[in-house]
Amino acid sequence: MLLPFALITDHTLSAFAIAMGVAFLFGVYGHIIHSRTMILTAILLIAAISLYFVIDGTTHASGIGGLPAP
Repeated sequence: MLLPFALITDHTLSAFAIAMGVAFLFGVYGHIIHSRTMILTAILLIAAISLYFVIDGTTHASGIGGLPAP
């Protein structure tokens, strides 16, 4: 279950959660319709989103990106 958006105070962290949620739902839909292309695309999206936020270092609220959590 995704965190309620009211509990997420950092806008960057909420953008990360929304992007990951969309990619996850894309993958679930791919499983439902048995589309290997959609499943692979969802996996690549999740990896790309994760790498972007980790390399960018903007998800500092959760301690990711080399910065200590506040």
